[in-house]
Amino acid sequence: MTRTFLVARSEFIKYVTRRGFIISLLMLPLWIVVGAVVPQWIASTTPTRIFTVVDRSGNNFYAEALAHAVRDDTDRRTLAAFAAYARANVKPGPAHAAKPDLAAILDAPEGDAHALAAFRAAGGAEGLAAQLAPFRKDGAPQFVAPKPRFEMVPPDRALTTATPAGFPLAATAALNGNRPLYAIVMIPARFSAARGAPDAEYWSENASDPELQHFVHGALTEAMRNQVLQKLAPGVPTAWLMPEARLRPLNLGAGGSGHEISIMDQLRSYAPAVLAFLLLLTIFMNAGALLSGVIEEKSSRIVEVILSCVTPTEFMAGKLLGAAAASLLTLFLWGAMLVAGAVLVLPDSVATLGALGMAFVTSSLLPMLLLCFVCGLLIYASIFLAIGSMATSIQDAQALVGPTMIVVMAPLIMMPALLHDPNGPVATAMTWVPVYTPFFMMFRLPWNPPAVEVWGASLLMVLTTLFMVFQMGRIFASHVLTTERPPRLGSLLRRRKHAKRTGRA
Repeated sequence: MTRTFLVARSEFIKYVTRRGFIISLLMLPLWIVVGAVVPQWIASTTPTRIFTVVDRSGNNFYAEALAHAVRDDTDRRTLAAFAAYARANVKPGPAHAAKPDLAAILDAPEGDAHALAAFRAAGGAEGLAAQLAPFRKDGAPQFVAPKPRFEMVPPDRALTTATPAGFPLAATAALNGNRPLYAIVMIPARFSAARGAPDAEYWSENASDPELQHFVHGALTEAMRNQVLQKLAPGVPTAWLMPEARLRPLNLGAGGSGHEISIMDQLRSYAPAVLAFLLLLTIFMNAGALLSGVIEEKSSRIVEVILSCVTPTEFMAGKLLGAAAASLLTLFLWGAMLVAGAVLVLPDSVATLGALGMAFVTSSLLPMLLLCFVCGLLIYASIFLAIGSMATSIQDAQALVGPTMIVVMAPLIMMPALLHDPNGPVATAMTWVPVYTPFFMMFRLPWNPPAVEVWGASLLMVLTTLFMVFQMGRIFASHVLTTERPPRLGSLLRRRKHAKRTGRA
């Protein structure tokens, strides 16, 4: 056992001091930063889409509906931005106690119609900022409203007076004129919900960005429905005819008590799924190191010196322990980077991350999650070690690694089915595939799978781990000293068949 730990220590130091390990360690936080910053940067640099509406329906109904839709969209975005600003720059306790009506506006779900109406009644972002000024934190910046996505301007006279035949020419001139128009919406006469009515026209020279087109389509559809409702029930406010249900999600706790589902509850539910994804990511990171390490030791004949001091079983066990320790260190360092980044960039989120970390550490699922993670590491690492022992060069290893990585990464293809129904037939069936059991069990644990599946799959996972480590260990011991090319599949089958006949003889 001492020799196994010596090998594990050597392998661990070799892994964590590689340049590839350090680069891979930094790549995930870098991509997270890029994924968070780039969309915001693109949104901030995207120009406001300026469009105009030529309404020939007779009463300017649809043009006014589009103008109201643009205003609603701008106000919703401003309210969402101000709510995020208040969470970061306003003292929550005193503000909630002194201004409960404003707290209700800011805590409402995004897009809530009642909150939007109250936001406007309070004077918009300027009015809310003035009322919350006494509760701002020291050094808090002033609120800056986001740039509106769309802006609607009155149409030129050339567009309103153009004939149907001359409208394309007038639209082309307007889109390429001095005023930067992004699109022109033309509402023809007799445009309505009636069957056979003419279509509205959307003129633009940028068909690759359909955002404004989808917005106009949704606004016209809502306006058309409101018009139909007014005809069916004249004089009745449209809001009465199109009420909006408000749903309050609750989580059933112990003893039959319930509490409103918070962001923390959602994070706790998805944390195991993130850990399952990180399992595949660490396997992908360590696969190359495991293979190249064995191949380098074989080509330089260092393995012969090592095996003069330890048995092949101890050698492989030490490599597995070293790879597992390096993977666990990777997870720890990623978590430390996340906390450090939050302290530097989002200091108000440190308490949330601390609460999430404490909830995860004290969770009843933690022992099972760790068991799944370790079993998954041992299963996949033993496979790659066996491949490395059979290969004599990197080229030989790559021929075997490609199909193996396709098999290992197959759970990613199942991700949509898992998210849609974690306890559905696809997820349940894949849980009983031995090499995928650790991944699917980690993913499904927060969603309360049946106890028989949890215990049965756990037993299968442990037995599979023992079998794979033992069987791959035999392959490793048989091939680690050979310099032959890796056997073909047909050759392996023939050898197996011959061994069975010899054993019977």
